[in-house]
Amino acid sequence: MLRVTQRTMYSTLTNQMNGNLSAYMESNIQGSTMKKVNKPSDDPAGMARILNYRTSIERITQLEVSSDTALGWLQLADTTLTNSVSTLLGSSILPLAEQAATSTVTAENRKQIAQQLREYLGTLINLANTRYEDKCIFGGQNYNGSAFVEGLAVSGANWGADPNVQDAEAQSPNPPFQVTGTLKSTALVRFPADAGATQNDPVELKDGTAYQYSLDGGKTWKDGTVATAADGTSLQLAVDGATLTLPQQKDKDGNLKPIFVNRAVTDDEENFPVGDKNGTMLYVRPTAIYQGDDNRATPKVEQYGTVKWPSDIKTSVTGTFDDNTLIKLPDGMDMSQPGTFKYQYSTDSGKTWVTGEATVAVDSTATPNTSSARLLLPGGYMDITCPDINGSTATPPTATSIPSEAQLSLKPQRTDLSFTIMEGQTITVNNVGKDIFGGLYKPEYGETLEPMFGEDDGRNLFETLGRLIGYCETNNSQGIGQCLDDLKLSQKNILVHGTAIGGKENRLSATLQNLDDNKYDQQTRMSTLEDVNLTELMVRLTQQQMAYQTTLQSSSMIMGLSLANYI
Repeated sequence: MLRVTQRTMYSTLTNQMNGNLSAYMESNIQGSTMKKVNKPSDDPAGMARILNYRTSIERITQLEVSSDTALGWLQLADTTLTNSVSTLLGSSILPLAEQAATSTVTAENRKQIAQQLREYLGTLINLANTRYEDKCIFGGQNYNGSAFVEGLAVSGANWGADPNVQDAEAQSPNPPFQVTGTLKSTALVRFPADAGATQNDPVELKDGTAYQYSLDGGKTWKDGTVATAADGTSLQLAVDGATLTLPQQKDKDGNLKPIFVNRAVTDDEENFPVGDKNGTMLYVRPTAIYQGDDNRATPKVEQYGTVKWPSDIKTSVTGTFDDNTLIKLPDGMDMSQPGTFKYQYSTDSGKTWVTGEATVAVDSTATPNTSSARLLLPGGYMDITCPDINGSTATPPTATSIPSEAQLSLKPQRTDLSFTIMEGQTITVNNVGKDIFGGLYKPEYGETLEPMFGEDDGRNLFETLGRLIGYCETNNSQGIGQCLDDLKLSQKNILVHGTAIGGKENRLSATLQNLDDNKYDQQTRMSTLEDVNLTELMVRLTQQQMAYQTTLQSSSMIMGLSLANYI
């Protein structure tokens, strides 16, 4: 028989009250959070699944943000090409070109048309420099700068090599002049024949060769002479505010190859209308120069940070690099002495650094003495060379040591800016502007600017429009007619790229819908595990409240009774 004492009774009643109160408070917590699993002990297996769902939903949210940003890039590029650029071409530039090509238009009318076309050229350059979130969308990975800048280019006719001269430098229809400076209107350049020369006699371009140029479409001409540039090889022609530079090549023996104008203008042709029959004619006219990135094999190495890298100590890079790489010499190094030194590299913008060791090798047999070191990097290596460690040449290097904390930035010359839109899937959103708008650009292994797609290709919008402006300002109806046909090719090229961008937009829209559906499914599954059933909770709260109140009331009655009440 159980003996009930006051202490036993008190303990039993207290445990019952605490048990009811604990269950009541647990239900209250679920009511305040609307979650039936608030801590791992509530449902260990369910909590593990809930955490997995949360991780998955968070990842989907990140992919949605990434996809939405990519969609913004593409929508702006699509709108720029298919609406702004195509509309400008179709409704403004092409009608003006058709008007200029008609035989009833006067030279003064064509100059007026050229003024409008120059403004449209500036508008097109602005559109090609369109920015999204302050990033240029047509500049490849070089999205911090502008994709294009306005410049000058040269178009030519009857330009080639003298077939009677061995090793004559044959030129394409547009000679590879590099033009610096500015001009308010198209300049014409022609080469008068020497005394007694016939119509087909070529003219060799060399220091002192005479030329003439006009800034009013051939009405008046000024005289000039070809000069040798400061490099001792290139030839230069001064044309008002612009300078034309023509690199001169060397033959296998190191001698400069002669450059010839196919045909000079003769005395009886000086007053002919401007055109191909008036000797070899050069048109110095506007264009656009591409400043953005292109897919190239050789990485670009630049100084990085505030510590200056000595310009006399050269670097070269070999390999295939997937990421931008920072290279740092924390203790510097002396290139004049053999030995080892430490270097560091980072592929995450300097957040973490990996330390390596390299050796300086001195070649004392060379004249002058040289030294070199090779730094191993992810994807390849960098060679550092000092061409003269003793200062024995006529122009010795100013430094043979690299200061501590000197840094270099190695940037792969790639154009793809990609966003992750699904697990294992990315999409490229930026564009190489020269592939769309054309213009001039600098090839990987060349120092001179070249036209995109080659000479006189109609797909090159900026070059075609530049030639059209030049021909309108010089009243060349034949050239205007050719540019009119080429503009239609440029418009097709724009639409082709716009269509490709539109396809990516459709893909992203479908991806975003898929991500949203997946996210909703994950949230629904997590809700069945985590969220409380409100109806069940309210019933349970009412029951637990009544139980707790009953316990309190009965306990107060029982605790008030004792044997003393009956004595």
